Amino acid sequence: MSNKRRKEMFKESKSVKQRYATRKLKVGMVSLLMGFTFIFASAPAAKVIGIPMTVSAEEVDLSSAKEAAKQSIEDALNKKNKAIDDGDASKTAKEAAKKAAGEIAEAEKVKVDEAETAELAKTAGESGVTKVGEVEVPTALSEAQTAAEEKIAEIKGVQGASEEDITAAEEKVNAAQSTAIEAIKKAENPQGVTEAQTAGEEAINKVANPQTA
Repeated sequence: MSNKRRKEMFKESKSVKQRYATRKLKVGMVSLLMGFTFIFASAPAAKVIGIPMTVSAEEVDLSSAKEAAKQSIEDALNKKNKAIDDGDASKTAKEAAKKAAGEIAEAEKVKVDEAETAELAKTAGESGVTKVGEVEVPTALSEAQTAAEEKIAEIKGVQGASEEDITAAEEKVNAAQSTAIEAIKKAENPQGVTEAQTAGEEAINKVANPQTA
């Protein structure tokens, strides 16, 4: 083979290698660009389909504050319910008190969820604990008093009754209430308290309303 032919073959081989290298570079660049495009295009889509993205420290703090606040309200509710259950009130009064406390707790938890900062969530939680704690624990004595107040309101609502008759009826209610309270205080066990309370409320409600003119 002549020197001239060797030089020509060498040039052809070099040209082929250069074209091949250029082609690989172009393919690599295209693949790289496609990869970047896929990554950036996928970020918004990931949010749409629910793939977890990076969460800021503020969001973590707010979420933790809300959970802590709602748990404090739940703890306060449990404490209040126990106090109600441990009391000497009737089953009906206990259920009413627990229902009221539960409704307050749920309403306060909603306020916690609506908080936009960790500090506001904490404040909402503290407010909820306070409001749940303010729910009155019913007792046998308080039920007797409530029964008397309701009866007196009924008596005063009688249209056409004289002031003298209204006053006389009120005095009878107060006397029945005093008797009930004394019986409740003297009761030596829960059953005795319940019996005294029931008897007292019956006596209060038996007081006749004043006659109309």
